Amino acid sequence: MNTYLTSSYASTQPGDVDKSRDLVVDFGQILGILKRGWWVIAGAGFIGTLIAVVLVLQVTPSYTSSARLLLGQKSQVDDAMGAMFPDIRLDSDAISGEIAILTSARLLAQVSQTLELDSHPEFNPAMTAEEDGPGHVEQATDWAVDMVKLVLGMNPEAPPADAPEDGQVSPVQNAAMTGKRLLGTQADYAGILASNLKVSQEGRSNLLVIRYVSSDRLLAAAVPNALVDLYLDDQLDRRFSILSRVTSELEARLEVMRERLETAERAVIEFRNQNLAEGFGSRSQLEQQLSDLSTRLSAAKAENAELTSDLQGIDGIIDDHGALAAVGLFSSPIIEGLLEELAGLRARAVRLTLQFGEDIPQLREVQSEIDRLETSLTNEIMRLRDNRARMAELSSRRAVSLQADLRAMEQRSILQAEGEVRLSQLEREQAAAQVVYETFLDRFTQTREVEAQEGDAQVIDYANPPPAPFAPNKKLSAALGGLAGGFIGMALVFVHHLTRNRVKTTGELERLLPDFTIVPMPSVWRLFRRAAPLGTALQSGPSPLGEAVRTLRSILLLSEPAVVSVVSPLAEAGKTTTAINLARSFCRAGRSCVLVDADLRRGDVADLLSLGKSPDLHDLLVSWPQPLDAALHKDPDSELRVITTKGGVADPGAVLLSKTLGPLISELRTRFEVIVFDTAPLLNGPDALPLIRHSDAAIMVVPRMSHVEDVRAAVGKLGRFAVASRISVFNFASSKEVGTYY
Repeated sequence: MNTYLTSSYASTQPGDVDKSRDLVVDFGQILGILKRGWWVIAGAGFIGTLIAVVLVLQVTPSYTSSARLLLGQKSQVDDAMGAMFPDIRLDSDAISGEIAILTSARLLAQVSQTLELDSHPEFNPAMTAEEDGPGHVEQATDWAVDMVKLVLGMNPEAPPADAPEDGQVSPVQNAAMTGKRLLGTQADYAGILASNLKVSQEGRSNLLVIRYVSSDRLLAAAVPNALVDLYLDDQLDRRFSILSRVTSELEARLEVMRERLETAERAVIEFRNQNLAEGFGSRSQLEQQLSDLSTRLSAAKAENAELTSDLQGIDGIIDDHGALAAVGLFSSPIIEGLLEELAGLRARAVRLTLQFGEDIPQLREVQSEIDRLETSLTNEIMRLRDNRARMAELSSRRAVSLQADLRAMEQRSILQAEGEVRLSQLEREQAAAQVVYETFLDRFTQTREVEAQEGDAQVIDYANPPPAPFAPNKKLSAALGGLAGGFIGMALVFVHHLTRNRVKTTGELERLLPDFTIVPMPSVWRLFRRAAPLGTALQSGPSPLGEAVRTLRSILLLSEPAVVSVVSPLAEAGKTTTAINLARSFCRAGRSCVLVDADLRRGDVADLLSLGKSPDLHDLLVSWPQPLDAALHKDPDSELRVITTKGGVADPGAVLLSKTLGPLISELRTRFEVIVFDTAPLLNGPDALPLIRHSDAAIMVVPRMSHVEDVRAAVGKLGRFAVASRISVFNFASSKEVGTYY
């Protein structure tokens, strides 16, 4: 058994749902492939492990340590001032701002100055041991940068664009260097600290983790500890600054609150006197009017709905059975008189027919009078129907008018309610302003006796020197290198297996099948996606696929076969698509043709062409003889007749070997010039063999990149039968092999 991965080529017509791609995998064969290529996999794994170990040994070990800081601790200042000045109390929304302060260049420059990082080898390259020169990687990088500059027309030796000319500094350069000038000599060191520092929040809590990565284990712990201490001092400075600013502006804010309270009181009085004096007590009357209008509107809508429903019923009867069928729905003296005259004339016509026969002048005169009366009756019915329509339209207009009146009344109610709401709002603002003023005054009195003595942050844990580096992990790196090498080795084994012993060109297939006529069949593509080959083959204009199908049809017509079997070595070769296109091409050439889906296990012609599945081929073979016309489904895009299958038959071989297959084929021969069988794959079972035995021509569809062994095995099965014409379709061929004449 061979291993193969296949995907569905036969796609549906435009508008149909595409078939999902099938995957067929033989795990036993996969294990066999891996077993044969074990030395490649082992060698690739060993090389990957060796490369990973070498790379790890070249990496400088990194240490990390972290300190934990809890924010939001309450202090005396918070008790006294927190309710009035949220900017001196830290809540969860301000944590991101505190993280920004912790990672700011200002604090990091202070850390650098405190720890004297300018004398540390990690920050001062001048203190590192001199090397023999730049490494190969650095040399290659510098060379590449110089080449890019030369290509762009830049001088590699030119000074940077921001370098001052003649020692003069422009205002733009002065403003651009403000940050570095404030940080002083620690500016560069602050940038290095920021690149290796990470401050994160644990979950949704106020707990911050300050982590630093360094090649020095002591420095990895020293930086977080120094940063935490400097942050606490900086926080106390900020709190003192805030408190000083608040107390200096407190009296002005008290005056503003007093004015706001007086303004709110005046607004309440003015609004009540000026805007609510007129019509304030008429709310109950307005609600009664709204209720009356709503009741009248409901009655008008109900009347309109009843009239509209009656009119629709009358129109439905007239449309379905004519105007005379609705005569019982109307009552008028004219209708009653016409009905009496019509009944008398019809009775007279019956008597004349019984006495003298149908071919007399008197009977024709009576019949003419009957037609005239029926026309008059129809006109009267349509007049009454139009009266009903006008009544329905009048009822609809009445409902629209009532709806407009109701909306106007509701708008008046809304305006009155808004006025009452505005009054309540002003009263609430007045009360709130009074409470704020009194509370602020009390807090101000307490604040004068309180001093900010502590920050609102607390150190939970200081960082400790790590005992071992966290990176690189030598064991994990070696394992990952070996695993990656093993996967690469497996990929190489599978690529080698999948690319050898495969049919890649039409010439290779001709050498493999010397007794077959080879017809290359191209793929159909439309800008990065595969188009529907069934729809492409139906196009009247020239196309590579259409010409290939017509070539296949011409070869078959020269041998004048009556029964053609379309087979393939394995599934998903494009066999069903080829069979459908070929059968449609026969019909377009003026030949009567029937397509029989003979794959009783997985036939999908019905789904591809959107046809019915009952009765199908299995029903015909099991219940033969029976009428054949019910099973002949018509292709919606051609004159082709199709016998479908529902699939899922447990033992299709037994069904196709039954004695009813021969009589069925004989009956089809008498009714159609060409019979096309879409069979099951040859190597997946013996289902196709009974059909090949009755065939005049066999078409074996071989997709590109098929295994040579599969093709030979399929030809061996096909060679058991004396088929007059043998053709092989090389499916999915490249456009170069198909030709570009058209």
